[in-house]
Amino acid sequence: VHCSDEVLFHLARSATNSLKSLSLRGCHRITSRALVALELYCSATLECLDLSFATDQLSEGALYSLLTKSVRVKKLIVWGGVILNRQFMGILLHGRKHIPTKMTIEGSNALIAWREYK
Repeated sequence: VHCSDEVLFHLARSATNSLKSLSLRGCHRITSRALVALELYCSATLECLDLSFATDQLSEGALYSLLTKSVRVKKLIVWGGVILNRQFMGILLHGRKHIPTKMTIEGSNALIAWREYK
């Protein structure tokens, strides 16, 4: 899929406070800057984010920041590509304690990280 940080930045900015669901499945050219754009412009409305088989250039820090500021996120999908580790799962769950919305994390990497966390 040909989606770059620049394209995602413009998409996020034009969809300010209206984007609810976004699939970046298979987007190999995005980096953490794309997540920062989503945090800046879409964190108030984003409910579902699919990062499956996306690049491995997404930092856990950028993903954590987006997910803790996006109070409506109910679902994160991470099949392949994005690597979540046990430490990230613990920090994420702790960081979202103040958020009333429950979030499910779906995907092979999430299952591995969750098993390690428990």
